[in-house]
This record gives sequence, C-alpha cells and structure tokens, in this order.
Amino acid sequence: MDLMIGADGGGSRFRLALATLDGELLSQAESGPANPHDVGWDGLARVVEAARAEAFRASGRAPEPVAAAIVGLAGVSSDAERARAEEVFFDAGFAQRERLRVLADLEIA
Repeated sequence: MDLMIGADGGGSRFRLALATLDGELLSQAESGPANPHDVGWDGLARVVEAARAEAFRASGRAPEPVAAAIVGLAGVSSDAERARAEEVFFDAGFAQRERLRVLADLEIA
C-alpha cells in the first residue's frame, strides 16, 4: 500500500488522481456524475468503481487498496450522508476506513 487517491465528484463528473505516497502522479481518471442526490448511492458506487479501475489500468498497476484516500463530493452535507459515502468508497476498495475521508465539495473548494 504505497499509493494514495485524491478525488473530486460533482453533478457532472467524478475525477480521480492516483499517486505514490511521495506525490508522484501515476494516473488520472474520469467518469460520470457523482452527486448521490442525482445518481443515487448505487449510481455513485458504479461511477467511483469505474474511475478507480481506469486509474489503475492507466497506471499499469494491479488494483489494490491504497494507503489513504480523500474525496470531495457534492451532496454530502450531513454526517449521515458523509458516512454513507465513506461506505461506498470503502466497499469500492479505495482505502481502509481509518485512512479514508469524504468531505463535502464546499469544504474543499
């Protein structure tokens, strides 16, 4: 687990960067809309899984859980929505729960 993910999801697209812990950018990927109020939680899961798979494919590395992930996401303004989103990202293999953080898009703007 020598990798990290930074991602941003909104109403029009989800963008993901895969990097080493030293900050070397390995790949970037983009997929569809990611606001759970618009696409639902299952739709969010499909979007983030597609972006993660594409980022690993583009990096030439096999998919694996990463050391840490931080995500800015539209539509997660409450603690309950943030927790639900973190479950989606955990289930998609982004990172261990204690190393995964989802913030509202306004928090990262």
